[in-house]
Amino acid sequence: MRIAGCDLGKASVGFVTATVGEDGNVEVEGVGYKLHEGDPLGLFQQWYRDNDIAACAALAATGIYADELRSPVLMLPEDSCQEAALEISPDLEDALNLVSIGARGYGALSRRPGTGNGGGAKYHYQYLENDKCSSGTGENI
Repeated sequence: MRIAGCDLGKASVGFVTATVGEDGNVEVEGVGYKLHEGDPLGLFQQWYRDNDIAACAALAATGIYADELRSPVLMLPEDSCQEAALEISPDLEDALNLVSIGARGYGALSRRPGTGNGGGAKYHYQYLENDKCSSGTGENI
């Protein structure tokens, strides 16, 4: 089954296409990232056409401009997308802190091992965000 996702952010867009096998394994086909210079939906439309996204079984979107899209697009919160990406990354184990710095603000996703036995979660997540502009943060870091 072929699926697609996009992140329509305040300053940039990100795209991914993948295949989900019958065993549930996800294989990434292609990824893309561009600064949109004020036209995120124009880049979305181009990506949609060029990559035959209409043939995908599902399309999910996140980001500040995702609300401009309509059904059947699935709208997903950014923190859930980050958690899912970490869950399918076998080389990233144990505790982890993921910091996201963007034009619309910044956030931190913290993951620590859970109990994992007796039906407990393998990991515990905590997500904190601030909606203040992050402009210049890179220079400070």
